[in-house]
Amino acid sequence: MISRILPVLLAIGAAAQSAPIARPEVPDKIQAPAGEEVVLVLHAVGAQIYTCAPGAEGKYAWTLKAPQAELRDAQGTEVGRHFAGPTWKYKDGSEVTGKATAKVDAPAPDAIPWLLVHVVSHAGDGMLSRATSIQRIHTKGGQPAAAQECSAARQNAETSSSYEADYYFYAPGKGSGVASSTGSAGPGSGEVLGGVASANPAGDTQANSPPQRIRVSERVMQGLLKSRVYPEYPSLALAGHRQGVVVLRVNVDREVMFQTRSRSAATGYLYPRPSMR
Repeated sequence: MISRILPVLLAIGAAAQSAPIARPEVPDKIQAPAGEEVVLVLHAVGAQIYTCAPGAEGKYAWTLKAPQAELRDAQGTEVGRHFAGPTWKYKDGSEVTGKATAKVDAPAPDAIPWLLVHVVSHAGDGMLSRATSIQRIHTKGGQPAAAQECSAARQNAETSSSYEADYYFYAPGKGSGVASSTGSAGPGSGEVLGGVASANPAGDTQANSPPQRIRVSERVMQGLLKSRVYPEYPSLALAGHRQGVVVLRVNVDREVMFQTRSRSAATGYLYPRPSMR
């Protein structure tokens, strides 16, 4: 029984990664590079800010100054911000700045283009630390005001245009390798292995048999997730910009109470997490 419940509990309580998120259908011109996989999808709601300025030939036109938008998860909760850079900042403190490398017209004539963005810099540690490409798709609105509203008389004037869009964040695929902790786990324990939940309660399988691996669906993660657990990185590792794999170990008792501990491979330190149901 515990072996069947454990994967769901891992996804809901300990935020184990779900099965890979499917790539969206987009024109070839803005396809993400081969070998990259979607690691995060966020919906932006905000505005595109434009400034009236002279162009190279002295003709005045609206020029994009910056986006200002909330980034929301599948439940509509604000989890980050999108602002000048262009920069995307997630709630765990990680952020990326990018540069557009390709674009295509949006299906709706009044919507800003769909983009492929190459990440040029990172800051902080967290969900966006590995991101290398971003797609902006499913855009609504965001186009500047009419061209005739920008002239020498209105130089440096600003206008705001409401928009929405979906942002798909990509990172290099992890292949078939999985992370596992060292040492033996006692009966009734399970581990998160590279986004796959495994369980081996006492008596379910032979001691030397491989753990059972059960994929946690995207629906469980996006629809039933109660809280997301973020590893607690030691200050010494952050200050030294040290990186490493963090392994979550979950111990389950007969009442399906469990605790998680995160171990940073950068330092080997262990950080207890509170009990969860």
